Amino acid sequence: MMKTLLFAAFMLLCRADDESAEDEAVFTLTTDNFDKFIGDNPRVLVEFYAPWCGHCKRLAPEYEKVGEAFGDVDSVIIAKVDATENDTPEEIKGFPTLIFYPKGKTTPEGIKYSGDRKQEAIIEWIKENASGDMSAVKTEL
Repeated sequence: MMKTLLFAAFMLLCRADDESAEDEAVFTLTTDNFDKFIGDNPRVLVEFYAPWCGHCKRLAPEYEKVGEAFGDVDSVIIAKVDATENDTPEEIKGFPTLIFYPKGKTTPEGIKYSGDRKQEAIIEWIKENASGDMSAVKTEL
């Protein structure tokens, strides 16, 4: 009986983790899914980060808001990858690095973002570099 209860509790915890990952505004990429994810999605902005990086930690809440802003826009996906734990085709020299992959482009054909690290600036830059309907972008966060 006790084993059954422990197993059921474990399964509920695993399910809760899966649901929270699906509900996140920013997709998390890995070595295993990076190339396919970029190739399968129309336009993707990827943050290459290091968990220990102070600049990355300061960007995290702003970047999450960017993900929320584009949550209802099917043509733009916001993602991130821990570049210290995952191999990617990009040569990353500093953290954080933001690279936008337009429709039809694959690595290493992305466009590097070098602007302000505030949500408003990143959102505007994406809108300038992404074609398609951006009317669903949330401006009030």
